[in-house]
Amino acid sequence: MRKVAVSLVVGLLLTSAASSGQAQITFNINPNVGLYVPHGALLFEAPANLSTFESKKPVGGPVFTARAAVWVTPHLGFEGSLGYSPAFIAVKSHAGAVEDIRQTLVLSSIRSVYRFPGDQIKRLGFQVGTGVGVVNRSGKAWTNTPTGPAFAFVLSGGVRAQLSPKNPLAFRMELEDYISWAQFKLDSGAYTQGRAYHDLVYSLGLVFPVGSR
Repeated sequence: MRKVAVSLVVGLLLTSAASSGQAQITFNINPNVGLYVPHGALLFEAPANLSTFESKKPVGGPVFTARAAVWVTPHLGFEGSLGYSPAFIAVKSHAGAVEDIRQTLVLSSIRSVYRFPGDQIKRLGFQVGTGVGVVNRSGKAWTNTPTGPAFAFVLSGGVRAQLSPKNPLAFRMELEDYISWAQFKLDSGAYTQGRAYHDLVYSLGLVFPVGSR
């Protein structure tokens, strides 16, 4: 999975670099509020010899994201993002009781973004991105299961709607998928069985131009 992610990212970066002389470089920032939606099987299942709990599964929550982009052509650019979510983890005991405990979730990424040209709807644009990122979980929910940053392959797609022809501000709706290989280290030093996991982020925010050169 990592080799595929790196290949796709490098391809978009090279394409962007090759086309950078076609337009002025522009910059924008994009604060967002949205919803974090985990998708997949149980994120953590305790080994049989660990008697304090049976499993842990994210249940989602609000997410706050900030993005900064550099556009080297009208259609190709680079974007970095940092997101925070005070999401919950559903911790299930061996007795069957479930308790929601708050975790700290941090999602960061860097990606290449392609904006489709020739939109048929005035001031409405579509864009997709691919890149790499890091998913980091911490907090009380993970006290008995030490964790570390997980490498992620990031895919994104969104819609950008300009407020008016004379106003450069725009609304942006985005869906991001952080695909990571979730594996956790126990206090004993052993690791849990790894599995692919999807952290989905739905967000809405404003795009602010901050200059060009």
